[in-house]
Amino acid sequence: MSQPVLIIGSGALACLFAARLTRAGVPVALTGTWEPAISAIRQNGIGLISEDHREFFPVTVLEPETDRICYSRAILLTKAYQTSSALKRNKPWLADDCPVLSLQNGLTPRIRMIEILGETRTVSGTTTCAAEQIEPGIVRHNGGESVLLGRHPGVDMYREILLAAGFDVAVVDNIRQMTWEKAIINSAVNPVGAILRMRNGEMSSLPDVLALMDELIEEACVVAKAEGVSIDSENMRYRLREILAASSFNRCSMLQDILHGRETEINDINGAILELADKYRIQIPVQHTMTQLVRYIRKEEL
Repeated sequence: MSQPVLIIGSGALACLFAARLTRAGVPVALTGTWEPAISAIRQNGIGLISEDHREFFPVTVLEPETDRICYSRAILLTKAYQTSSALKRNKPWLADDCPVLSLQNGLTPRIRMIEILGETRTVSGTTTCAAEQIEPGIVRHNGGESVLLGRHPGVDMYREILLAAGFDVAVVDNIRQMTWEKAIINSAVNPVGAILRMRNGEMSSLPDVLALMDELIEEACVVAKAEGVSIDSENMRYRLREILAASSFNRCSMLQDILHGRETEINDINGAILELADKYRIQIPVQHTMTQLVRYIRKEEL
């Protein structure tokens, strides 16, 4: 039996990855703070819905009071703003040499991970997988299979298990480029989807909405360039349309958060871009307006 993997998180993506790895025969334990999901998983396992087929997978729930296992690999799939608290809470169950893989959104998780674990134990990645929480412990895969992993001495073990679980996995050299590209796409899709309350496919069919997202991408690319990351905005616009088409039935994570009354990642995605724009005295009015609107909806502050 292969070494177990600790999935840190109990939301949609955490459940998707835990279920897929379990289906591939990889032993998984899951830990999180959303008690309704933890209770449901403890009782029934994780329900995975894909192409109208629902299947339940038994997944072990980490029991902090009694478990003494030290995990040598862990995947962090919490919200970006939960990064520090999640790592501090689960550090006792991580082996001292365990490199933790993050597949989170936004520009902030890697910085927070390095603060807690150090750079040698921080592995950055991104994914295009779209998942929607139908109810606690039950998730629907709404498209996307790609996982990009930043090159790291411990990355091969993650590549192997993710390939076994059926994901399309590649290892890339430029971690910053990879993180920025996903953040730029998210900075367009998430606030627009959250405000309009539309699925990805609905937005992709409306030229005015696509034009708005293109403006958000253009502004974010200017900020990335100031940070020393040169990103082709035309390529980003093309990828945006690809991602919307591949996940047409999905509600973006920020919309899911708003619908369920949860805090959003607006400060870790668009807010982080705004902070850098202020640093370089770059005007990005569309990004600013969309960020403020989402903050107003959830009454979130900096």
